[in-house]
Amino acid sequence: MSGPRPYTPEEMSAHYGERHDLRRGLYDDSLYANYGYWTREGMTLDEACEALTDLVADELEVGDGDRVLECGCGYGASALRIARRHHPREILGVDVTDVRLEAARRLIEENGLADRVRIAYGDAVDLDLPDAAFDKVLAIECAFHFNTRRDFFREAWRVLRPGGVLALTDIVPARDFDVDGCGRAELREILCAAPGRFPDENIYSQQAYESYLLEAGFHPVAIRSIKDNVLLPFADCVERAALASEPAARERRLRAVQGYRESYDRGGDYVVVRAVKPGGGR
Repeated sequence: MSGPRPYTPEEMSAHYGERHDLRRGLYDDSLYANYGYWTREGMTLDEACEALTDLVADELEVGDGDRVLECGCGYGASALRIARRHHPREILGVDVTDVRLEAARRLIEENGLADRVRIAYGDAVDLDLPDAAFDKVLAIECAFHFNTRRDFFREAWRVLRPGGVLALTDIVPARDFDVDGCGRAELREILCAAPGRFPDENIYSQQAYESYLLEAGFHPVAIRSIKDNVLLPFADCVERAALASEPAARERRLRAVQGYRESYDRGGDYVVVRAVKPGGGR
């Protein structure tokens, strides 16, 4: 039996629009929307989210002259940090969620970066962009939503220049997990750290993940787990927020905490991926 159909871009916008108010008491004024990369004791959620952005930007090796595309740019916080820390020539952030796009545009304008950072509506699997237009493409914690991730790999390859790099973080089954011996419903439970609806076509092993990147034309491809620094520390962060929340939010957040910990224990993984489009003398 197949799972629920994937969201359309319009439904995804509505889904994350509804989730926007659920951020209170967790992200508060932060405009990040990821689980963070927790590398030391005492980090705040904002610091962990910045660290995850830095990790992906470092995988990309963003340089001064680069044109960068961020798919699933959310509220614009990652684009802003990359612009300030790495000074690329241009960043284009695309997303399908109206409330996030509006916030991202305000953030970039308020920080005086509208000349270098542009925010626009864009579906990551059907980008209205020319071939070979970007040096770097990133997607932080969102590719599991794309319908499909495999199509996104092909689009990323198309819009990258030869020698360009794709880097992303994603939620997948652990490398040693027996995907073929597990039912689809159980796999969805294992991947419950991936919020919202996602296509059955995006549920496959890390070995298949790598093969789809190679199929799109990327080489070399590297996938490594960072779940020890993501899933459990984020669960601890949400638990702290839950215990300080009003009853309805407390119950919802504690259920989420249980899901993150079960995902970690049962075979879910959180990975960072780097893939290179051959050519370009790099």
